[in-house]
Amino acid sequence: MVFSKLGGVAARAIASARGDAPPETALHAARDAWLVLATHEYAAVVAIDGHLERPTWERFGSVTGAIVDGAANVVCGARLASRPSAFRHSSAWRHQTVALTYALEAYIIGLRGGTPSFGRAQLIVLTRLIRAVAAIALLDLPRTTSLASNGHGKPGHDHDPDKEE
Repeated sequence: MVFSKLGGVAARAIASARGDAPPETALHAARDAWLVLATHEYAAVVAIDGHLERPTWERFGSVTGAIVDGAANVVCGARLASRPSAFRHSSAWRHQTVALTYALEAYIIGLRGGTPSFGRAQLIVLTRLIRAVAAIALLDLPRTTSLASNGHGKPGHDHDPDKEE
């Protein structure tokens, strides 16, 4: 099952983050770890669909819609778009580990006949998937044009190309 792979992904990511690698290498390793985790979480969310009459993501229209809306809410709601370095990846990994443990427990209860537990398991994994996607976006953000600068000059300053500075 997908759940058994998730713990190993988190452990490898934390171990690689503690290394003495150059920042760009560490950035790629962190992004890869989050991407692997998100992939497994996506597979878990989709797999749990088969146990539910109505998936927890239904109000968003699709799993993708739930992920996009949720990740945008995390990034914008916490005002992380203008300060992506404020996201604490090591703390987020710890939260992933704890939450996925609860999701696994709920899934096992569901297998033993507690049907509502499948919905709880899916909601937990979907929430963690949204957080993983937000982490990936925040890792990519510093390498793109700053949202706060409108693509020009210093953050928070509008740049008029007709004016000399």
